[in-house]
Amino acid sequence: MKKIKVKNQKSKLKMISKKEKRGWILIVEAVIAVLILFGFLFMVISKQAQQVETRKEKENFLYALANTLVQRAEDNETIRNAVLQENCPLALSLLTNDAQKINKRVSINVSIEGCPEPSLPQEKEIYTSEIIICSNSTYYEPEPKKLRVYVWQK
Repeated sequence: MKKIKVKNQKSKLKMISKKEKRGWILIVEAVIAVLILFGFLFMVISKQAQQVETRKEKENFLYALANTLVQRAEDNETIRNAVLQENCPLALSLLTNDAQKINKRVSINVSIEGCPEPSLPQEKEIYTSEIIICSNSTYYEPEPKKLRVYVWQK
Protein backbone atom coordinates (compact mmCIF):
# COMPACT_ATOMS: atom_id res chain seq x y z
CA MET A 1 0.00 0.00 0.00
CA LYS A 2 2.83 2.29 0.64
CA LYS A 3 3.96 1.89 -2.91
CA ILE A 4 0.59 2.98 -4.18
CA LYS A 5 0.72 6.09 -2.07
CA VAL A 6 4.09 6.97 -3.50
CA LYS A 7 2.77 6.53 -7.01
CA ASN A 8 -0.22 8.69 -6.21
CA GLN A 9 2.05 11.34 -4.73
CA LYS A 10 4.23 11.30 -7.83
CA SER A 11 1.24 11.61 -10.11
CA LYS A 12 -0.07 14.43 -7.92
CA LEU A 13 3.28 16.21 -8.23
CA LYS A 14 3.21 15.74 -11.98
CA MET A 15 -0.32 17.18 -12.13
CA ILE A 16 0.66 20.10 -9.92
CA SER A 17 3.74 20.82 -11.99
CA LYS A 18 1.65 20.73 -15.20
CA LYS A 19 -0.79 23.21 -13.64
CA GLU A 20 2.08 25.42 -12.52
CA LYS A 21 3.54 25.35 -16.02
CA ARG A 22 0.19 26.34 -17.48
CA GLY A 23 -0.05 29.16 -14.96
CA TRP A 24 3.40 30.45 -15.82
CA ILE A 25 2.65 30.24 -19.52
CA LEU A 26 -0.55 32.27 -19.00
CA ILE A 27 1.37 34.88 -17.00
CA VAL A 28 4.05 35.17 -19.71
CA GLU A 29 1.36 35.46 -22.41
CA ALA A 30 -0.37 38.24 -20.47
CA VAL A 31 2.90 40.14 -19.98
CA ILE A 32 3.72 39.86 -23.70
CA ALA A 33 0.21 41.09 -24.61
CA VAL A 34 0.60 44.08 -22.30
CA LEU A 35 4.03 44.90 -23.77
CA ILE A 36 2.62 44.75 -27.31
CA LEU A 37 -0.27 47.00 -26.30
CA PHE A 38 2.05 49.58 -24.68
CA GLY A 39 4.34 49.50 -27.72
CA PHE A 40 1.40 50.24 -30.00
CA LEU A 41 0.16 53.07 -27.76
CA PHE A 42 3.62 54.68 -27.60
CA MET A 43 3.87 54.53 -31.41
CA VAL A 44 0.50 56.24 -31.86
CA ILE A 45 1.26 58.91 -29.25
CA SER A 46 4.67 59.71 -30.75
CA LYS A 47 3.19 60.10 -34.25
CA GLN A 48 0.58 62.53 -32.91
CA ALA A 49 3.28 64.51 -31.09
CA GLN A 50 5.28 64.79 -34.32
CA GLN A 51 2.22 66.06 -36.19
CA VAL A 52 1.57 68.68 -33.51
CA GLU A 53 5.21 69.84 -33.63
CA THR A 54 5.10 70.12 -37.44
CA ARG A 55 1.92 72.19 -37.26
CA LYS A 56 3.41 74.48 -34.62
CA GLU A 57 6.51 75.01 -36.76
CA LYS A 58 4.30 75.94 -39.72
CA GLU A 59 2.25 78.33 -37.60
CA ASN A 60 5.37 79.97 -36.17
CA PHE A 61 6.83 80.38 -39.67
CA LEU A 62 3.66 81.97 -41.07
CA TYR A 63 3.32 84.33 -38.08
CA ALA A 64 6.97 85.32 -38.44
CA LEU A 65 6.50 85.89 -42.18
CA ALA A 66 3.48 88.13 -41.60
CA ASN A 67 5.44 90.15 -39.03
CA THR A 68 8.45 90.36 -41.36
CA LEU A 69 6.30 91.70 -44.19
CA VAL A 70 4.80 94.33 -41.91
CA GLN A 71 8.30 95.37 -40.82
CA ARG A 72 9.37 95.65 -44.46
CA ALA A 73 6.35 97.83 -45.17
CA GLU A 74 7.34 100.00 -42.25
CA ASP A 75 10.93 100.34 -43.49
CA ASN A 76 10.28 100.61 -47.26
CA GLU A 77 9.44 104.14 -48.43
CA THR A 78 7.67 102.94 -51.59
CA ILE A 79 5.32 100.66 -49.67
CA ARG A 80 4.65 103.40 -47.12
CA ASN A 81 3.70 105.79 -49.94
CA ALA A 82 1.42 103.17 -51.49
CA VAL A 83 -0.32 102.66 -48.14
CA LEU A 84 -0.74 106.40 -47.53
CA GLN A 85 -2.17 106.85 -51.05
CA GLU A 86 -4.43 103.81 -50.54
CA ASN A 87 -2.85 102.08 -53.54
CA CYS A 88 -3.63 98.46 -52.62
CA PRO A 89 -2.40 96.82 -55.87
CA LEU A 90 1.04 98.44 -55.61
CA ALA A 91 1.44 97.57 -51.92
CA LEU A 92 0.27 94.00 -52.62
CA SER A 93 2.69 93.50 -55.52
CA LEU A 94 5.66 94.86 -53.55
CA LEU A 95 4.89 92.72 -50.50
CA THR A 96 4.17 89.66 -52.66
CA ASN A 97 7.61 90.00 -54.24
CA ASP A 98 9.17 90.11 -50.78
CA ALA A 99 7.15 87.08 -49.65
CA GLN A 100 8.08 85.08 -52.77
CA LYS A 101 11.76 85.72 -52.08
CA ILE A 102 11.32 84.13 -48.64
CA ASN A 103 9.04 81.22 -49.58
CA LYS A 104 7.38 80.46 -52.91
CA ARG A 105 4.67 78.29 -51.37
CA VAL A 106 3.05 81.20 -49.53
CA SER A 107 0.25 83.48 -50.70
CA ILE A 108 -0.49 86.90 -49.26
CA ASN A 109 -3.06 89.64 -49.51
CA VAL A 110 -3.19 93.10 -47.98
CA SER A 111 -5.88 95.34 -46.63
CA ILE A 112 -5.49 99.09 -46.34
CA GLU A 113 -7.98 101.25 -44.52
CA GLY A 114 -10.08 102.99 -47.16
CA CYS A 115 -9.65 100.23 -49.77
CA PRO A 116 -12.18 97.48 -50.38
CA GLU A 117 -11.65 94.36 -48.30
CA PRO A 118 -9.60 91.67 -50.07
CA SER A 119 -10.99 88.27 -50.95
CA LEU A 120 -9.48 85.55 -48.78
CA PRO A 121 -9.74 81.77 -49.12
CA GLN A 122 -12.30 80.17 -46.84
CA GLU A 123 -10.68 76.74 -46.46
CA LYS A 124 -7.17 77.88 -45.46
CA GLU A 125 -5.67 78.91 -42.14
CA ILE A 126 -4.87 82.61 -42.50
CA TYR A 127 -2.34 84.44 -40.33
CA THR A 128 -2.35 88.20 -40.09
CA SER A 129 -0.29 91.09 -38.82
CA GLU A 130 -1.01 94.79 -38.95
CA ILE A 131 0.62 98.17 -38.55
CA ILE A 132 -0.50 101.79 -38.57
CA ILE A 133 1.33 104.07 -41.00
CA CYS A 134 0.85 107.80 -40.60
CA SER A 135 3.76 109.38 -42.48
CA ASN A 136 6.75 108.95 -44.73
CA SER A 137 10.00 110.90 -44.74
CA THR A 138 8.47 113.93 -46.50
CA TYR A 139 4.75 113.87 -45.76
CA TYR A 140 2.57 113.54 -42.66
CA GLU A 141 -0.91 112.11 -43.17
CA PRO A 142 -3.43 113.51 -40.69
CA GLU A 143 -5.47 110.31 -41.04
CA PRO A 144 -3.21 107.30 -40.38
CA LYS A 145 -3.78 104.20 -42.47
CA LYS A 146 -3.85 100.68 -41.11
CA LEU A 147 -2.04 98.08 -43.22
CA ARG A 148 -3.04 94.50 -42.56
CA VAL A 149 -1.10 91.64 -44.17
CA TYR A 150 -2.75 88.21 -44.57
CA VAL A 151 -0.55 85.15 -45.10
CA TRP A 152 -1.52 81.56 -45.89
CA GLN A 153 0.09 78.51 -47.41
CA LYS A 154 -0.80 77.60 -50.99
